[in-house]
Amino acid sequence: MRSLQRNPHAFKLAYIGHEIWNSWQVKWNTDEYKLKSEQNKKNRHNGVANVVAQPTHNAGSANHLKIASDLMRKLGRDPPHSELFLYTHTKNHDGITFTNEKDRQIHAAYTE
Repeated sequence: MRSLQRNPHAFKLAYIGHEIWNSWQVKWNTDEYKLKSEQNKKNRHNGVANVVAQPTHNAGSANHLKIASDLMRKLGRDPPHSELFLYTHTKNHDGITFTNEKDRQIHAAYTE
């Protein structure tokens, strides 16, 4: 089955009034908005617009302070930054399998 690309601006939700929707449509069709949108898309995809974005963190929606607090309770000590980085950037928090190559490189450079 062929993958369909979805345009987030194509479907108006019932609770959005026509006047507001029309004002958004005008904004979304400006060259300035399209340029910013394309740049933001590239930023989310590590500089390449037409690829699947790779994950960067593996800790859900919790902020790093909460994660550090949880780790402190679990470990019985304050985790160093390197340990917090490993926890939030490796799959299943295993400390080995990084979510992407860039994170592995950052960790390697930090530990040198």
